[in-house]
Amino acid sequence: MLLKIIRLFKTASSIFTLLLICISVCSSAQPSYVLHKPYGVQFLAVDSIYYQLKSQDSITIIKEINRLENWSREQNDIPLSYAFHLLTFRYSSIRCKKNNTEVETLLPLFIIELNNHKLPLLRAEAMAVFADYCWNSYKTAGLAFEYSLNAYSIYNTVTATDFPTKSFDLYNLGINFSRFKDYRGAIKYLNEAAATKPIYREIRVFNIYNALGLSYRNAEIYDSAEFCFKKAYSIIDTSKNIVWAGIINGNLGITYYYEKRYTEAIPLLEKDISICIQRKQVKNAAKSLAILGDIYLINGDKQKAQTLLKQSYQLIQDGGKWEDYELLQSVYPILAKVSAANGQTAAAYAFLDSTMKVKDSIASLKNVLILARTQQKIQEEKYALEVQKVEDAKEINIIIRNSLVIGIVLFTLISGRNPELLIGQHVVSAPMVKASGLEVISTGYIVVDGGAPTTVSYMSNAAPIPANKSDIALCTAWAGELQGKHVIYMDAGSGARNPVSEEMIQKVSSHIDIPLIVGGGILNPEKVYANCKAGANIVVVGNAIERDPLLIKDMAQATKEAMKSIH
Repeated sequence: MLLKIIRLFKTASSIFTLLLICISVCSSAQPSYVLHKPYGVQFLAVDSIYYQLKSQDSITIIKEINRLENWSREQNDIPLSYAFHLLTFRYSSIRCKKNNTEVETLLPLFIIELNNHKLPLLRAEAMAVFADYCWNSYKTAGLAFEYSLNAYSIYNTVTATDFPTKSFDLYNLGINFSRFKDYRGAIKYLNEAAATKPIYREIRVFNIYNALGLSYRNAEIYDSAEFCFKKAYSIIDTSKNIVWAGIINGNLGITYYYEKRYTEAIPLLEKDISICIQRKQVKNAAKSLAILGDIYLINGDKQKAQTLLKQSYQLIQDGGKWEDYELLQSVYPILAKVSAANGQTAAAYAFLDSTMKVKDSIASLKNVLILARTQQKIQEEKYALEVQKVEDAKEINIIIRNSLVIGIVLFTLISGRNPELLIGQHVVSAPMVKASGLEVISTGYIVVDGGAPTTVSYMSNAAPIPANKSDIALCTAWAGELQGKHVIYMDAGSGARNPVSEEMIQKVSSHIDIPLIVGGGILNPEKVYANCKAGANIVVVGNAIERDPLLIKDMAQATKEAMKSIH
């Protein structure tokens, strides 16, 4: 009956609401309604169960999750059992955010197991959980970026219905790029988060736009920052989110401050200060007070500026914010500036000295950030390389797909005197070739000396045409053309030391009216380009691509470039 009801709901959010109702009515029941369902549906069920259990003690929570994991396995739903097992890691990583042996050692092994079982979306979720844990320390920031980007490469290919936490994971990725001062990267992922529908319940849309505005502002793209802050404020419920409304107002005011639009900045900053002081948001209030004081100083009101800066300093003192170096770096220089303007030289020097000490502390922290940022770069490059490999593989698959059998090339060894390869084997194979129904491309096959004994020379028992005898090659090609061959194929043979020369290719191609194929000893894109320029219509490469399949892409590009230069 429940399954029939669920089918009436068309969106993931509706299903999620229904699941919450069902689970709240009977929290200990087995969730039979999601057995063998897609990942997105099962995730919402497991997530709902977790939220219902959160009010319980840890022993009860773990016991219930283990029970549901075992029950899922008994029902032969392996993905669902893995989903509950992952929930134990998620719960553990939240309870113990650092030096968690269970998460650090067992979760990476579990991620490998999910990969072996070909469960990509569960694996992406597990990698996102592990990345969230790693973000808790700068020492593991490299791992955090690696797992975050690998998870992104999976969930970025599906919708938020298929992967419900997509918006949340994109938001986290953007926030952490911003932490490491990569604001362009932050903007990319936060924009993707804003465009994702539906939004996962852990994150609110105005949070995304506020973070996006901060990233634009830090990147000094002020018009986009202004748009994002205004967008965030327009969608927030100010009656329920008074503090956030003040913060967003303050962020817009600070943006106007950087743009020197002081008249517009003042009322926004004043509103932010009022709300933040009322709600004990010390950091935001102190920063906005300092910036507002600087505006009044710029406008010539030294007394007002000093009053505001004293308030800012008092908040820092009362709130114990002496180690919030980002805040102190914003406030102390303005304190020094205002003190100097009011003739308080000693205080100005004291604040300048404090500013220097803050900078030293930030420099010390920056060393850690630089190391973590270096690790991030390594992981980004690794991720980019993996993406490139996938793209290369796609292109190769397209080339292979387009090269599926559409006809039969029927060789006649016109450069030899072996009757079996001139007509004998053709008589034997004719019934099978005819019965295939495929197009037959009659081809005149010419063996050219490649500087070493080759398989084709040995098997055909035929002497190759000397590499420097272009006239003989041309006459042989003419003979094939006059016999009615559709194509001429000049081959130096597999493993040739010397490929067919450009001189011979040019000589033959310029005097026949049918396509020319060239092969044997072609090892790199440069040779492909040279052969095509000389007149080869098709270039055949074997051994080189067997050793490195990715050469297909480069050689195909060389062919295109040669054709462009000719035409």
